[in-house]
Amino acid sequence: MMIAFAIACTLLTALGFMRMPYSFYVLLRIAFCLAACIDVAHARKRKAVLGLWVFGVMAVLYNPVLPVHLRDKLAWEGLNSVSVVILWVAAFTLRDKPAVTGTDGDLPPKAGRFSG
Repeated sequence: MMIAFAIACTLLTALGFMRMPYSFYVLLRIAFCLAACIDVAHARKRKAVLGLWVFGVMAVLYNPVLPVHLRDKLAWEGLNSVSVVILWVAAFTLRDKPAVTGTDGDLPPKAGRFSG
C-alpha cells in the first residue's frame, strides 16, 4: 500500500510541474495527506518516533480541510519533491516484512508430510 501511494504521489508531483487547474493541486494535497496518514500508522506500529513526527507534520501540511497556502508554486514544487523522496524512503523502511513460515525458513510444510 505504501509503495502504491509513493508511485501515485510521484506521478502526481511530476504532472504538477506543468500548469494545472487548482482542482488538480487539491487532488495532489489529498494524495499526500492520505499517504502521510498511512505512514503515521506504519510508523506508530514500528515505534518509529521520527517517522511519527515527519509524517504527522506532512499530514498537517497537506491536509485538505485547513490548507496551508504558500502562495509560491516553486516552493510547493520543492516541498512536493522532498515529500516524494520521504515517501519512497518510508515505503522501504517502514513496510511490513513478510513472515517466514516453516521450520527451515523456506516454504511452509506440505500437507501429508510425516514428522516422525
